[in-house]
Amino acid sequence: MKIILLLFILTSCNAIKTISGGDTEINDDFFQVNELVIDYEGNWLSECVSDGIKLDYFTQLNFTNGVYNTDSIFFTTSSDCLGAQLLTDSGMGDAIIDRNNITMRVISRDITPDDTGIVTSFNSTTECGINSWTYSVATDVLGIDCLGRTRNYLGEYNLNIQVIDENTIIIDGTRYSRQ
Repeated sequence: MKIILLLFILTSCNAIKTISGGDTEINDDFFQVNELVIDYEGNWLSECVSDGIKLDYFTQLNFTNGVYNTDSIFFTTSSDCLGAQLLTDSGMGDAIIDRNNITMRVISRDITPDDTGIVTSFNSTTECGINSWTYSVATDVLGIDCLGRTRNYLGEYNLNIQVIDENTIIIDGTRYSRQ
């Protein structure tokens, strides 16, 4: 009885339509999904995130005409991103945003030490295989095993994106606010 009643309701509301040969199908026009479409162009700022080991960081992200620029600013741990700035991890490339995904093709990746103690530490440990770190000077680290992970290589990778509202998005679990 319940199935017949549901079928009657869907049929009378034009949610089910009859096609050739007496078969029926769902009328896609009846079921409308409210999907927020936003313009991603402009500047976005992430929440402060702890890497769980040594550093807190936030990321500034900019989308302009299909190109992205990103700067992750690192601070001492448990500083809530308010302590002394230690280093900046920057990237740039092409971005294609399609509903729930961002496809990025990395063109460049740099690290800039923003603290003289970091410069000394990096040079003494030959961090990233480099022993010529200079304070406030960007060093190309594209494709290099650096700071415990390989920095993005030339190629594409996909990130999941969730739109909360026109000023808030979540990219791979990190919340960003429009600036």
